[in-house]
Amino acid sequence: MILPDVTMVMPKTLVSLDLETTGLDPDSDAIIEIGAAKLIGEGIESEFQTLVNPGRRIPAFVSLRFVRKMGVLQKNAFVDTMALAATVLPSAGRYSLGSLATELDVELPATHRALDDERVTCLVYLELLKRARELSQDTISEILRLAQALEWGAKLPFQELLQKSSGEGAITGTAAVSLFADSAPEGSPLHPRGDPHPLDNDRL
Repeated sequence: MILPDVTMVMPKTLVSLDLETTGLDPDSDAIIEIGAAKLIGEGIESEFQTLVNPGRRIPAFVSLRFVRKMGVLQKNAFVDTMALAATVLPSAGRYSLGSLATELDVELPATHRALDDERVTCLVYLELLKRARELSQDTISEILRLAQALEWGAKLPFQELLQKSSGEGAITGTAAVSLFADSAPEGSPLHPRGDPHPLDNDRL
């Protein structure tokens, strides 16, 4: 997960965050490790890592998504690498961090530690951003138009790309053109013919 420090315009500084936890449920499980990196432009400026005592035995599996439950980063916008990947890599078989790293030729460390994972997240994000830059302005506009009413984790990078390509200021997420035509009007219902004829199998 990438966490920008503002909500409207894509900032120059992002924070990549990875958590290791005792399980999947933020109501009953706990964080055991935090890894974070400050991403400025296309380089990692600084990193942070700490272990957290969960006060319980640690099961054999760990996962993410506990930050909001802990009451922090409530007002920060975020960029979801999975949402971004699903848009620019629609043919990918899986969207886990390891699968995306393999798909994008990002070196994946053998360890399952928070700091290693957030480094991979940074590199995956930068590769996905390169793919997004290859999209046309019309395509980006249409993506933002369709996502305008959604709580979607990839709006910020696409807003920034559209702003740069159009030279405009604030981006509202609307598009001047629509790449996908509206649904065709419904026609009259079909009715069976009263005198059906069998097909000539030999001619077919």
